[in-house]
Amino acid sequence: MSRAALTLTLAFGLTFARPARAADRFFAPDKALHFTAGAVIAAGGYSLATWQHCTVDDRLAIGAGLALTASVAKELWDISGRGDPSMLDLTWDVLGAAVGLVVTWVIERTLSRW
Repeated sequence: MSRAALTLTLAFGLTFARPARAADRFFAPDKALHFTAGAVIAAGGYSLATWQHCTVDDRLAIGAGLALTASVAKELWDISGRGDPSMLDLTWDVLGAAVGLVVTWVIERTLSRW
């Protein structure tokens, strides 16, 4: 992750951080949805960038950028009063994006050796 992206992520977290709701547990059922969404969006972005013959670094950046943009947009939507904002949701989105990128990269590396 670039320094600019990391700085923006930290700024977002510090600006909008709220105490976690009592019902918002780290392993709540909705966290699996956040993890999966992050993984699918990141892997999809990586895969689409592959078709454009981008470098591996560019593919990783595109996948991560799409997943993080969607995650932050969802939390901003929640903060606007239309949902329940949660830094734990954002955490699971980021974890999912990282796993999605690693899995997609490993698959690409494995297939490119054939």
